[in-house]
Amino acid sequence: MKFIHDILSTIAIDKVAEKLGLSKFEDFGIGLFCDCPTGHPSVGTPGFGFEPGKHYFFCFNCGIEGDTIELVQLIKKMDTYSAIEWIIDSFCPERRQEFSAFDRNAFTLSPKPKDYYVKGFLHEAIYRFGKKQLMESEEGRKSYSRLRELRGYHRTTVENTEWIYFPPENEIRSHLTQEYPRSRSLVSGTPKKSFEDKLPLQGEYGDKFRLAFPYRDVLGLITGFVKRASIRETKGKWDFTSGIIREDVFNLCKCKGFDSIILLESYPDAMSIPASGFQDYGTAAVGQVTFSDQQIYGLKDLGIENVIIAMANEKDRDEKARREVIISQISEILRRHHINVFVFKSSGLGDYRDFEEYLFGNRFSQLLPNDVSSLKNIIQDNTQNQTQWIAQMSIDKYERSDATDQKRILSDLLNQRSTINQVKDLKEFDQVVMSGLKLSDEAYQEILKQHSVDSKSAYVKSAIQEIFKEGLKPDLDINELVLINKRADELISKYVLAYKSSGVELKNRMNDKYSKDSNRAKGQTIGYTSKVFKTLTKMCNGFQPGLFVISGNEETGKTSIIINLFHDLLLSNQDVSGLFVSLDESVNAVVDRIIGCNTGLNISDIRYQMEGPNQNKKERSYSEFIDMAGSGKLSIRDYSEINSFDQLLSLLQATISKGSIIAIDRLDMLLPTLYSGQSDSVGLCENILKLKSLATLYESPFFVTVKQFESLGYDERVEDSGKVKTNPVLEIADVYFSIIPKSQEASSIDAIVNPCIQLKCRKNKHTYKHGRIEVRLETGNGLRVSEISDSYH
Repeated sequence: MKFIHDILSTIAIDKVAEKLGLSKFEDFGIGLFCDCPTGHPSVGTPGFGFEPGKHYFFCFNCGIEGDTIELVQLIKKMDTYSAIEWIIDSFCPERRQEFSAFDRNAFTLSPKPKDYYVKGFLHEAIYRFGKKQLMESEEGRKSYSRLRELRGYHRTTVENTEWIYFPPENEIRSHLTQEYPRSRSLVSGTPKKSFEDKLPLQGEYGDKFRLAFPYRDVLGLITGFVKRASIRETKGKWDFTSGIIREDVFNLCKCKGFDSIILLESYPDAMSIPASGFQDYGTAAVGQVTFSDQQIYGLKDLGIENVIIAMANEKDRDEKARREVIISQISEILRRHHINVFVFKSSGLGDYRDFEEYLFGNRFSQLLPNDVSSLKNIIQDNTQNQTQWIAQMSIDKYERSDATDQKRILSDLLNQRSTINQVKDLKEFDQVVMSGLKLSDEAYQEILKQHSVDSKSAYVKSAIQEIFKEGLKPDLDINELVLINKRADELISKYVLAYKSSGVELKNRMNDKYSKDSNRAKGQTIGYTSKVFKTLTKMCNGFQPGLFVISGNEETGKTSIIINLFHDLLLSNQDVSGLFVSLDESVNAVVDRIIGCNTGLNISDIRYQMEGPNQNKKERSYSEFIDMAGSGKLSIRDYSEINSFDQLLSLLQATISKGSIIAIDRLDMLLPTLYSGQSDSVGLCENILKLKSLATLYESPFFVTVKQFESLGYDERVEDSGKVKTNPVLEIADVYFSIIPKSQEASSIDAIVNPCIQLKCRKNKHTYKHGRIEVRLETGNGLRVSEISDSYH
C-alpha cells in the first residue's frame, strides 16, 4: 500500500527508535546496536541493531526482526493501525486527516520470509565491502578493467553504478564475522555447504563469478546479488545468489519521484543509463523474470503512472517475435492495473541494440548530464501508446503475409480493438490502422461493420454445429426440426446475454455514445426528426431509441397518428429502414393509408383508376414505395402472420436491424383477456417489457398503439376500494401519449369532418417535457395529419 510505503521510506528507523526511548547504541560503522527490547540478555556485544536511515531492525541473538511499524508495535504493544497512528502523530501530523480515511482492518502487513531483514543488513555489508574492493584491491581492479571492456563504461559511470567486485565466498564470510561477530550463526559455513547456509552466496555456477551488483526491493533492501562472469566461461554469463527475491522490478527503488519510467530488459542498462546523466525518466528492468501482478505493487507504491516498455532492438526474426510476446504480456498486466502503457519503437535507435549501446556508442558516458538530452528526444519521437503499438505490429505482420494469413491477422486486429476502453485510444488505434492499410474512413467503417456481422455469424455457425453434435440425424422429421430451432434460439439468446454482460458491449456503447455526444453540435436533434410532427420532435429531442406508446379509445385516430408518423420518419431520415406491423388492418389497407398520407388523396379514390394530376401523384407515390420495399427500406406485415405475442417477437427479431423504425398498431389485439373485463396486467407488462428490451437491443424507436382500458386505470391513477390502480403501459413506456378528442361531446372522430384531437404527453423520459399538442386529421377519413398548435413545458 502506497501510504505504508511512504511511512517506511520517509521516516528513518533510527529517528523512531530514539522517540521510542531505545538508547545505549554502539556504532559499528554500518549499524547501530543495543540491547534487545524483548528483554533477553546480550551475550558479549549487543545483537539488536539497525542501519541509520533505513526502515528495518533485527536481532542476531533471538532472531526477531521487522520494519519501522513493527518496531513501534513491539515496543508500544500496539496493533498495526495504532502503530501507524503513533508514527503519524510523532513525525507527520499533517497526514492525520488523510490516514483517518482508511479502514483500520486495511493495515495488515504482509509477512516477510525468515531472516529477510538481517540478510538485507548483511547483504548491504557485502555490497560496501565489494565496492571498495573493486576500486582498491588487485583482483578488484582486474574485474574493473574487464567490466570496462565488457560494457564500455567510463570510470565515473562505474562509480555511479552499483557494480562491485564479488570476492570468493570464504573472504566474504571472514569479513562479515570479523565486522559483526554476533552474525556468526548466519554466515559461518564452508563452500561445499554454501547452498545450505542461512546466507547463501553462491548460485548455479558456484563460486566462479567475480563481478556482481545487488538486487534491491522497492524500499532499497538487498535481497541477493546478480553475478556476471568476468572471464570467458564455457557456459553461462549470468548467475544469481541462491534465494534471491525478485518480486519488485530491478532498480525500482531508484525511481522514487518519477511518475514515468522506462522499463528495460537488461539489468545493467537500468543502472548505467541514469549513471551516465540521463534523469528525464526513471529506469527499471524486468530481466529474464516473467512479469507478473506481484511486481505491480512496487510501481503502485511509488505512484508510477506511465510505463514506457523498451526492449532490445533485435534483428533476428525469432527474437523479434519473442520481444513482441514479452511486450504484450507486460502491457496487458500494466493496463489491467490502470497504469498507462507506452512502447518504444526500438528501430528508433538505428543500428544500436539498446539505449546503453546508443549512449556509449556516442560517448555520452564521458560528457556532462545535459549532453544526453538527445536520448529524451529519441524516446519522445519513437514512443507509441499501447493501442498504437498493437495496431502497428499487426499491420507489419499483415504486410509480410499472404492473403490467407492477412484475413486472420485483420480479424485478430479487430478483435483486439473491441478490448480498448478509452475513446482517445480507440481513435488513435483507428488512425494507425487506416493509415497503415491506406483505408478511407468509409472503407474502414464498412470493414468494421462486416467484421461484426462475421463474428456473430461465426458464433451462430458454431452453435448449429454444437446442436448436431448432440446426435441429430440429417433426415429429420418436423418435430426434430422444431427442437433444433428451439435449441438454436436458446444458444443465440445465451450468446447475446453473455455478450451484454461481459462488459464489452457496454464499453463499446459508452465509447460510441461519448464520441457521438462530443461531435454533436449544440441544439442538434439527438434522435430521428419529423417534418410534419415538428413539435413532437422538439418535445422528445428527436425520436430516440425507446418505447413510444400512443393510447386512445376506439376511433380516436390512433392508426392515423402512427401511420402518419411512420411515413414521415421514413421519408425525413435517410438510410433508415422501417417495419410497420398492423394487428387491426391488412397489408393492403395499410398501403392505402400510406399512399394517402403521401398524396393527400382519399382512400376510396386511391383504389380506382384516376385521371390527370391525381393519377400522376398516385403513380409516383406507388413507384417510390415499391422501390423502398424492393431495397428493404420498407416492410409491412399484418395479423394474417401473427396470432400471438411470441409470433410477433419472432417476426421482429428476424426482420429488424439496428436503428430501424418500428411501428406496431393495436398491440392490445394480442391481449384478448382485456376484452372480457379482466385485467391481465401481468401479461401486458411482460409483453411491453419485451418490446422495450428489443428497442434497447436494436437501438431503435418502437411506436405502439393500444386501446385504453378503464379497468386498468389507463388515463389517470384512480381510487377504487381504497387501492390505487395504475397504468402498466404508462409505467413502462419511455414516452406515453393519450389521444383526447378536442370536442368533448363526441366520443369518436368518425363523423366529424377535419376533426382536431389532442395528444397529451403523460410521460417523457427523453427530455422530461410534457404538454398537449393539437393535431388536425385532414379530409375526414384521417388520411393525413398536421400539427396546428402546441403547449408544452
